[in-house]
Amino acid sequence: MLSKNGKNKSNKKTKLNEDNHMSVQGLFDSFICFIDKLKKKWYIAIPTFLIMVSWFFYSNWEKFCVTSPFTVTLQIVDWNNRQNQEIHNKGGVILFGNEEPKELTSTNRGRFKFDLSASYNKQSIKVHFQPQEQYQFMKLDTTIVVNKDSTYYLKMYFIGIDKITRNVINQTTGKPIEGAIAEINGEKDTTDKDGKFTITLPLEKQERFQKLTIKQEGNVDYVDNNLDMTIDDSIIIWDMKKK
Repeated sequence: MLSKNGKNKSNKKTKLNEDNHMSVQGLFDSFICFIDKLKKKWYIAIPTFLIMVSWFFYSNWEKFCVTSPFTVTLQIVDWNNRQNQEIHNKGGVILFGNEEPKELTSTNRGRFKFDLSASYNKQSIKVHFQPQEQYQFMKLDTTIVVNKDSTYYLKMYFIGIDKITRNVINQTTGKPIEGAIAEINGEKDTTDKDGKFTITLPLEKQERFQKLTIKQEGNVDYVDNNLDMTIDDSIIIWDMKKK
């Protein structure tokens, strides 16, 4: 027969074994739970990974496939998408990335071909026009994404041709002419007490050279058939003559 102390020791040992068993069982259950969660995550992660890889190759398929040189064509047009002679014969050069600059002439009519290496495909390339000193009003500065054997129509702008402000002065008296009506290509404004008028032209009416007419009742019209919009002459002297 076991003594009271012996029974207590036996009970403690049994309880310890049970606690150890429960601890091991708990660790095992936690491990199984972790594996289940990991499986669930991988079931999501694997398809997601495959989709991302597929999309990457789909988006860059042409870039990877283009291994031989190709040609890109640039056509310089005006602000209204026209081949404008005023652009073609002004000189200056087109800078296209790190390629050799090409001169803008009346012979090539603003059309350039660049033979590029395969590494250019799908690359963003800056295109810039560097005008001669007397043509600083001409501006083209943009970036294109190069695609194999493509043609790009790039707009050349003339700075200042969209708006004109002048002060009209009487040649005889030297005083401002108030109340005269100035007109360019159907757009009008009336001179104020300082003889000042401002005319803004919509895109489709913008040209470098315009016809300017100034009218005032009882006087012969002032007419300039070849007004250069790019030259900033702030004053117009009108030799007013009675009709």
